[in-house]
Amino acid sequence: MNFGLHYVSIAIALPISLILTGCSAHETIDNQPKAIDVIGPVASSAAMPLAEPARFADEPTRSALKHLLVTGKPITVINEFGEVRIRFGGFTSELEATAVAQTPIGSAMPIMLFDETTATLTTRLPPIAPGSGGVAPLAQGQRIDITLFVPEKHNLSVRTLRGLIEARGLSGSLQARSESGDILLRGISGALDVETGSGLIEAAFADQAIAAAQRIVTSTGAISVSFGPAYDAALSLATSGLFATEYSLT
Repeated sequence: MNFGLHYVSIAIALPISLILTGCSAHETIDNQPKAIDVIGPVASSAAMPLAEPARFADEPTRSALKHLLVTGKPITVINEFGEVRIRFGGFTSELEATAVAQTPIGSAMPIMLFDETTATLTTRLPPIAPGSGGVAPLAQGQRIDITLFVPEKHNLSVRTLRGLIEARGLSGSLQARSESGDILLRGISGALDVETGSGLIEAAFADQAIAAAQRIVTSTGAISVSFGPAYDAALSLATSGLFATEYSLT
């Protein structure tokens, strides 16, 4: 079927998933404003004085790495302390990553590590003391954000806790997971399997239709998906909430 240019609005109260195959019309899925639940008594300002804000260095700390990969080797990125932004990295098998770390004065700086054997990039907090095995606790406001340049024909798996995952122009498949971070996608020409807990998902697909199913899931967030107007799409939607549209999907 040919959707042309359509807009679909969905009120979401419970988990929602969106499965797309050979997709290419324009669909939007939006939930109602989220409610804020307060559990337990609210303390007065007298009983709970405001904490002094953390003091940061004048400039964030920047680092970078480059690695030549085996052609087609899958890449894994795990960042529990911030965002991951992904861009197309060219036609050679060289992976490039830059990191920006924000660290309160007196705290150790998070670091970016790469395992060449498994092609896995991770972020870590440094040990409390060399050889101790323990790591310093995460300080208030401490974070490290990564920008990754992924070469052609390398599939990618990304995981964050609360940090944003943003990807543009990838030619390989993308698997993305976040507990509560937003996921923003544009121009992905490979298969998608993305899921977040309470974050929103926005996806604008490349012009060429993809034969593989695209899996997009959020538990309580909103989903917005767009395609070129000339494409046909098979859409499978599952939600325990409300669904409403001004246009026929048949």
